[in-house]
Amino acid sequence: MDDAAKLNALAIVGGTTSFETNYQAVARIGYCSGVLVSPTVVLTNGHCLDGPVDHIEIAGTDARVTSCTRHPQYEPGHRVHDIGACHLASPSTVTPMQIDAEAQLVVGTEVRLVGFGRSAAFANDSGALRVVESIVTRNDNDGVDVGTSQRTACPGDSGGPVLVHSEGHWRVVALLRGAAGAICASPSQTVGLHQEIDWLRSASGTDFAPSGRPYSGESVVLMVVSVCAVSVAIARSVSRANANRSPHRRAVGPKDNC
Repeated sequence: MDDAAKLNALAIVGGTTSFETNYQAVARIGYCSGVLVSPTVVLTNGHCLDGPVDHIEIAGTDARVTSCTRHPQYEPGHRVHDIGACHLASPSTVTPMQIDAEAQLVVGTEVRLVGFGRSAAFANDSGALRVVESIVTRNDNDGVDVGTSQRTACPGDSGGPVLVHSEGHWRVVALLRGAAGAICASPSQTVGLHQEIDWLRSASGTDFAPSGRPYSGESVVLMVVSVCAVSVAIARSVSRANANRSPHRRAVGPKDNC
């Protein structure tokens, strides 16, 4: 990665070094950050994939990478579609972070920014996982910005997750991308996952639910049971209606094959 890419690869300013297991799924990809969203898929920025990636550090361990792909509409220098996915050679033992593609990031929403970047523009301390609590500072047609001049991202954080608290968990709603103004002293641009969910399903091979969370085996079973229950109820209703119209006909109820 060249010097310009290193500089553009947004570290957490105003935060603290984190040793929490909650953030083990936050990955280090060269001079960038990323996040494990399924056992074999790590998301990051498209501009973080300028060079070859053969391994990714997850929870202090190098994981071998088989391939990385960018969004097909990615254009260097543009925040829209600045997203990519890397596939691991074998499933990670680390629990992936859930995503939430439906979160409403209105101005003032509390978020957490997580990454492996520097703590200040001229600091030489990248490589430590840091987290800072901040807020959404802009949401318009140009995109969503997060952070303030004193609580934001910095070189090394690009591709790291922007988290919101939902249903008792911190979930990924966007990826950090780059400074909206002064490096390490202004809000940070983001790439929202809500507009990338279809590409994410295709690139990851994971059937994410509308909320962005992967369908679990339990949720699939519940959906099947629910559909069966509705089908049986409808069949019984039709059977009773037929019996009422033909009182001399023996009503035959549906079989509960579900």
